[in-house]
Amino acid sequence: MRFRRVDEQAGARRQQRHEMLAADFQEIRLAREPERPAHRRERRHPFLVGVAGPRGQQRGRFRREHEQPDARQRPGEPAELRAIPHRGDGDLGERLVLRNHVSSPAARSGRFPKRRFRKRSRQSGPVPVTTRGRAARGSPPPGGRDNPGRYFRRCQLTRRGHSMLIIHEQRSAGRSRRTSMRNGSPCGTAPIVAGVRDAERAHLVSALEARPAFIVVEGLAGAGKSCLAAHALAALGTRPDRVLTAYCGAESQRFPYHVATALFGNAGIELAIPPDPVREALFPRIRRALARLGACVLLIEDLHWADAASLDLLRYVLRDPPPDLTVLGTRRTGARPRTALAPGPIIPLGPLSTEETAALAAHLAGGNVSPGAVSRIESLTGGLPLYFGPVLDALRRTVRGPLDEQAVDAVFGRPLPAALTSWVSDRLGDLAAGARKVAEAAAVLAEPETAEALASVSGLPPRRVRGYVLELLRHGHFAESRGYRYGFRADLDRLAVYHTVPGPRRQRMHQLAAAMLDARDPQPMRRLVAHARRSGTLRAWLAQSEQATEDAVEVGDSASAMAILRTAITDDSLSTVERLRAIRRFCALAPAVVDQERNARLLRALLHDQRLPRPDRARVRLGYGLLLVRQAGGVEHGRTEIERAVAELEAQPELALRGVSLLCAPYLGAQPVSRHLPWLERAEKSLSGKEAAAEDIPILANVLGARVHLGHRVEADRLAPYGDLAATAELRQQLARAHCNLADGHSWIGDTARAQELLHLGLDLATGAGASFVVGSAEATQIRLDWAAGRWERIDERADELERSYPGLHPVVCELKLVKAWYAIAQGNWSEGRRNLQGAGLADLRNAVAPVAIAAWGALIHTLLDGDAAVQAAREASQAVEYLRRKEGWAWSGELLPYAGQAFLEAGLEADADRLIADAEAALADRYAPLAEASLLAARALRAGDRAAEAYDAAAAAHARIGHHYRAGQLTERAALLRWQDGDSAAKDELRLLAERFDLMGATIDAGRCQRHLRTRSAAPVRPREHRGAGSGLSPREEQVEQLVLDGRTNQEIADVLFLSRRTVEEHVANVLRKRGVRSRHDLRRA
Repeated sequence: MRFRRVDEQAGARRQQRHEMLAADFQEIRLAREPERPAHRRERRHPFLVGVAGPRGQQRGRFRREHEQPDARQRPGEPAELRAIPHRGDGDLGERLVLRNHVSSPAARSGRFPKRRFRKRSRQSGPVPVTTRGRAARGSPPPGGRDNPGRYFRRCQLTRRGHSMLIIHEQRSAGRSRRTSMRNGSPCGTAPIVAGVRDAERAHLVSALEARPAFIVVEGLAGAGKSCLAAHALAALGTRPDRVLTAYCGAESQRFPYHVATALFGNAGIELAIPPDPVREALFPRIRRALARLGACVLLIEDLHWADAASLDLLRYVLRDPPPDLTVLGTRRTGARPRTALAPGPIIPLGPLSTEETAALAAHLAGGNVSPGAVSRIESLTGGLPLYFGPVLDALRRTVRGPLDEQAVDAVFGRPLPAALTSWVSDRLGDLAAGARKVAEAAAVLAEPETAEALASVSGLPPRRVRGYVLELLRHGHFAESRGYRYGFRADLDRLAVYHTVPGPRRQRMHQLAAAMLDARDPQPMRRLVAHARRSGTLRAWLAQSEQATEDAVEVGDSASAMAILRTAITDDSLSTVERLRAIRRFCALAPAVVDQERNARLLRALLHDQRLPRPDRARVRLGYGLLLVRQAGGVEHGRTEIERAVAELEAQPELALRGVSLLCAPYLGAQPVSRHLPWLERAEKSLSGKEAAAEDIPILANVLGARVHLGHRVEADRLAPYGDLAATAELRQQLARAHCNLADGHSWIGDTARAQELLHLGLDLATGAGASFVVGSAEATQIRLDWAAGRWERIDERADELERSYPGLHPVVCELKLVKAWYAIAQGNWSEGRRNLQGAGLADLRNAVAPVAIAAWGALIHTLLDGDAAVQAAREASQAVEYLRRKEGWAWSGELLPYAGQAFLEAGLEADADRLIADAEAALADRYAPLAEASLLAARALRAGDRAAEAYDAAAAAHARIGHHYRAGQLTERAALLRWQDGDSAAKDELRLLAERFDLMGATIDAGRCQRHLRTRSAAPVRPREHRGAGSGLSPREEQVEQLVLDGRTNQEIADVLFLSRRTVEEHVANVLRKRGVRSRHDLRRA
């Protein structure tokens, strides 16, 4: 093969022409493929195709290979160059394309098939070509799946003098290596979760639509900056023509102009820049190239890692940016790039709030997550969305029941799974040896501590520790707390580091931590207990456990005290005496905390422990029975266990008396009230004839509540003498329980004013004493009182939240389900209401809370009457009244009497209705039950004949006096309707006012019923309240229809709820869809 010698002068001229050609790369015109979806968008790798020039100046031989047609190319598609690997110097790589066209052996050889090349270049359409030899670096292997085949195709060439440059692109399935200089990938497909980053997303969308030159999303590593950027770009009303992305990493700082080459490569344009370019010429040309891209967003991920040259170029472009160009950058908080930029809007991303954590956890878990579990997940993740996937994935693989705090502790309370530990270790990265020691010290200490404390545990000098703390803060692993204390931001990081510390070193660090904490004043006993146990010092651990338990109880932290006692009871290293002491303390505290199920499991296990003496086993049985009666399906079993414990505690009368007082509660189970009276009299006998004593408070808490539930009056100041006697936290808990039990009894019999007063006192005491069970019971009572008074704002949400907070407390859950059922029925959602009624106690009457079950039966009869199922309503009324008579619970009959009487009358069972009224009159004659007496007036009105309107007015006034305003409104509606039928024109205005009042309250079905009366009896329709949804343009009626559509109702069901014709409902639904800008109900629910 002959080689052509080129003299130095000709080579210099050639080199000059080539550099001029490369400088004008922005004039290259390439055919561009249509925009593809983000998840299917293909990446491009550029290669050199060929170089041509005047005859005698440049001739080269180019070898081509892989003659396979591209199936994706269609006839008539705009001309576009496919990849033809260049057989050139491999070490030059992609830079060979623009910088040095004659550096390849083929170009220097001087051999070029002129005629054949010209002939083929005049042909139209793609011409298959083949080559031999190895491909340039970056090309896919021959025959691989990323090698779709190559074609040489005609294109428009850029001329500079006599030189022509051909640039092309290749498509491949993966992302280009040069545009992915960081680990991980952007979040382009993560779903948008309602309630998570809504404000930040709206802020970013509005900023992008304003088309500023530069926007920055700033946040911690793992805060979701990439996801937010992707979601905001997808939500734009007018999308840009292009979104070009560049990814930066720590290694990208070693590559000048990495950001620029990555962005243009994403656009299909190969940008090759000489090692030392003349910026005065390069920067303006790049700016002109960006201007020709049209409406474009440049997304630069991890801007703080960008190289200095790219930042200089970016600053130059932003000084006078093209009109349709927006640069969107993401960067880590506190990590500013070396070359400062002057951004426009900055969208900060901090850790997720508790509400956002709950929403994201519920979305990923596929169901409800208890507040306790949300708190633990928030602690594990540090509020960083990056951690949610691994954490929830570990929980899904392990937990088979409801996701609560105990389930999270069961998974993360032991060494982490190997896969999760490996993931977290990769997340932490390569730390310096000193920083690793500081991280281990923070993991052992478990709580944020000062740099001096970290130095004490790690064994490093404090001055060096401060530097390592700065490094850990800069990387986002540590967070600063008040008092210059530092610890892991995410508890998952701490757990992973903790379990990788070798055992001997971990034990020594716990010993150092215990010594450091022991020198403090006051001593943090809870933390000392943990370190003493993990360091293996048993004697110190026992002494500190007892002290820590008393300290926790005294400050109202019963949950921490119970955790310490559970650890002590299950530790086999304790002696019998020490273990019995812990068991007795545990039995005394167990009823006051929320974690009833876990405590019940431990007590059940202790019952089978043959090492326990008989008196201590009886004590355990008493505590176990008390916890059972608070669990679903455990009332009768718990009563049996308590009765056995009382018989076994004959030698301990004070403790047996507590069991007796528990058995006198008449509202638990289906046993008649008369079965409870002997226990009640025995408990009262122990209190009579003696001065007030502190040990009487637990007995009094049960006795007084039982008397009120039976309809007996209790002196208002009965608990006053005991206020000064409650000197300990335990006694304050019992005093709080006494107040709340009295409040609960007064609320069920209808004395709402007295109930509200006692409830405030009880809640204050319970909150200060840490009696979480009492707090939950009191809050459920408050929600029920708010329902009766017509204060329904967020009442269903409050009930849901409280139910998730106390899922294991059966009395609380039943009461909340009753309120939710009432609210659903008032909204016309009868199926939801009936489902909640079954959960309120109708499904298991033997283990029900009697007042709740009776009220739930009344609500069920009400729904059947509204559905014109009189026969079925009468059947249910017969069963409910039989249960009421058998239970002897007439003081709780206020929510049943009027509905059962109406069901009997509509079914033609007048005798049954009269007998019910007579029995109620006889039973309530000597009892204090205001609600039952007011309901008895409503039941009598059913048989009042011509005087029914006056009877209903009297019943409504009686309900209003005791604070039951919703029921009073319903009775007033009946009275007004009867008067209007008799010709009283004033009743029309009264119905109109009632319709507005029900509407304001949220009683959709009652408001619709009043409006129907007015439509059918008057030409002038009711004037609904004037309000509109915020920016919706919907009328009040359309808002009601929209809400029912969102609830999944059919048109016929909506018509039944609102008392409208189906045709009218169809018109309202069509208006709602039109005004909301959607085409179907499905789209409306997704909007």
